[in-house]
Amino acid sequence: MIGCTVAIVHLGRAEGLGALRRVRSMREVFEAAGAVVVEVPLQLECPVRPGDLLRVDLARLVRADIVPETFAWSRASVLARLDTIDPALVVCNTARAFHPDLARDRPVVLDLVDRLSVSYHDRARVPGGGVRRAVYRVLAPLARRFEQRPRPAGVTTVAAGWEDAAALNATWVPNTVRIAELPDRPVTDDVVFFGNLSYPPNVEAVEVISRFWPRLTARRPGTSLLLAGAHPSTRVVALARRHGWRVWADFPDLAAMLAGVRLAIAPLEHASGIQSKVIEAAAHGLAQVLSPAALAGLAPGFPAPVASDEQSWVEAITGLLEDPGRRAELASAARAHVATTYSVDRWAGWAAETLAASTR
Repeated sequence: MIGCTVAIVHLGRAEGLGALRRVRSMREVFEAAGAVVVEVPLQLECPVRPGDLLRVDLARLVRADIVPETFAWSRASVLARLDTIDPALVVCNTARAFHPDLARDRPVVLDLVDRLSVSYHDRARVPGGGVRRAVYRVLAPLARRFEQRPRPAGVTTVAAGWEDAAALNATWVPNTVRIAELPDRPVTDDVVFFGNLSYPPNVEAVEVISRFWPRLTARRPGTSLLLAGAHPSTRVVALARRHGWRVWADFPDLAAMLAGVRLAIAPLEHASGIQSKVIEAAAHGLAQVLSPAALAGLAPGFPAPVASDEQSWVEAITGLLEDPGRRAELASAARAHVATTYSVDRWAGWAAETLAASTR
């Protein structure tokens, strides 16, 4: 529906890189469908005001119509902002940016993204961060109740992860990616793992690499690893020093960084939703080795070997590093798969259909 306005309501936290990546993806598919997209970053434009504390909706929380994080923003301010925008459709980015009142006068797409309950449960199990782990243990069952609650009229649900969408009885709408031009740049590293390097599941993945790395270098001496991403934790830096890995914090350009490596890995033990790092690496022409958790968010058929223990990680990584032909074949297949399955154009049709339904 050309010219329709879509409002994307999200928390707007600068440190929430995954959430902002999802918002960008939704924005791109709706704009490709001809819509005008307006973002409503809740913590910037609709912060909690003193009067909001008198209107805390405990009854909705008890019924599991909302999650506790909803109390971090002003419902009244959001409703007033939406009245000003007058969108044909509202997209709420995660349960934390949703309230049933937002669907009172207009249709809403509730983008659950992933199973927040599983994400919280996993974060509560990751070592470190005692207070945060305790908070996640409290939030996980509340998120699970919300996920199991029937939605009110006018609310449809989507999710980014393949397995999450099935478990949540939601429509699968993945993150999208644009197929990149492949820059010509000398290779400086054999293997890369990238992402927010202070995010607990990513730090845990670095621990996994640390456990199998001595066996890998015994098998293939001189193999190099690049850890790339924002805010490397002290633990990540310490492991990098121990093993002689290179750390590239806050790299300026994803394409240039990925052009300098031979192989990407995602040894995540705990992951929810779609792993954008996987489809981005594929779009930039890299073969990959994935853990079962990293693969779970993708549609069936993604071309990558899967490793689940130390020996299989060593075998898969060394096998691909020593076989350039197989590595190139996997990289080409993954790039083609992503172009077909995760492109903006592929999902613009879903956005157009959703907009058409909202204006009937």
